Amino acid sequence: MPYRRLVAGVVLAAGLCLGQGQPAPPKDELRISASVDRVVLPVTVVDGRDRIVANLTKDNFRIYDEGRLVAIHDFSQRDIPLTVGLVVDSSTSMRPKREHAILAALSFVRLSNPEDEAFVVNFNERVSFGLRQPFSADPDQLRAAFLKVPCEGRTALYDAVVAATEHLALGTRDKKALILVSDGGDNSSRHDLRQALEAIQRSEAIVYTIGLYDDQDPERNPGVLRQLARASGGEAFFPQRSTELPDILAHIAELLRSQYTITFAPVNDGRDDRYRHVRVIATPLGRRHQLVRGLVVRTRAGYYAPKIENVAEGAGR
Repeated sequence: MPYRRLVAGVVLAAGLCLGQGQPAPPKDELRISASVDRVVLPVTVVDGRDRIVANLTKDNFRIYDEGRLVAIHDFSQRDIPLTVGLVVDSSTSMRPKREHAILAALSFVRLSNPEDEAFVVNFNERVSFGLRQPFSADPDQLRAAFLKVPCEGRTALYDAVVAATEHLALGTRDKKALILVSDGGDNSSRHDLRQALEAIQRSEAIVYTIGLYDDQDPERNPGVLRQLARASGGEAFFPQRSTELPDILAHIAELLRSQYTITFAPVNDGRDDRYRHVRVIATPLGRRHQLVRGLVVRTRAGYYAPKIENVAEGAGR
């Protein structure tokens, strides 16, 4: 597995200690979105052993917007609060694995920024939100939300992704993330993969996917989970056993808390709601980075440039 065993004895208990309040985000929080003159990207950098590379500077990075080098305007590495959706498969085949998935999801909340806000999405052939309110940081409420839906039925994975990205828009944190756990391919959605991918790209969420596949499952489709993660700058994981989930979720929590945030001005050739491709390169500079080789950058593959009239409408509200 490419992730490290980060936590010895991750607490797997329903009553995890978390602050239940939801403080307002910091006033100087950077906006992770495309606007009139700025695009902000969360960026993860790892080395050839998949270890997080910290302490890089602005000079280590190059950004290309539609193939053209653009200037970096703002740069930081800090733990920005986020809105996170915990999207867990509730189909029949998940029954022996779901308890581990729920406990791992709760441990992820415990390891996250205390100012994060979370929500739960359960899905089989239907998609449901378990919380009475839009978001919570209370593990008891989150656990109850998971348990509202029994494991039964088929798998509407694409519908769950679309619904979760729509709910992210209600969040008050500018950084967005989804964690998706499933053990099968989609066999029940109204939406297709293309629509799910576009929903992720427009939501600007970072998506981490975890596939708990059975070797003999004819509907297993790891390529889909890889595509959903890759399009967002996230990562896909495929553990051999559901008992490995706590370490994976701990790794994801560390990734989210150690990202760089880079702001740049988009290439000025019109706002036509077209998807624009972005490439970010990190290169070691100076003697203190001389042992780092083959840096891997994970970030969004691009962004949608808002139409000029939509920007004007938003500015007038």
